[in-house]
Amino acid sequence: MSRGLDGLSFAWTGGREPGGRHYYCVRGPDLLIEYDNTQDDGNHAHSVWRHVRHDWWADLLRAHYAEQHG
Repeated sequence: MSRGLDGLSFAWTGGREPGGRHYYCVRGPDLLIEYDNTQDDGNHAHSVWRHVRHDWWADLLRAHYAEQHG
C-alpha cells in the first residue's frame, strides 16, 4: 500500500553556510532518513536509512556468520 506523502515530516537544524554543521531528518510511518554532519566542524558525516517497521525483525549479523562462516 502506498501512503504517498501522508505523515511525512522533515526537520533541519544547523547553519546555511557551505561547510557548516547541519543535521536533517525525513520521517514517515515506515521510513527514517537521517543525515548528521555536526562533528568536527561539519567535516564528518553519518547517514541512516531505515524501514522502521521491518528492519529489526532479524539478526542479520548472526545470519551472515551462519551462512558464510558456519
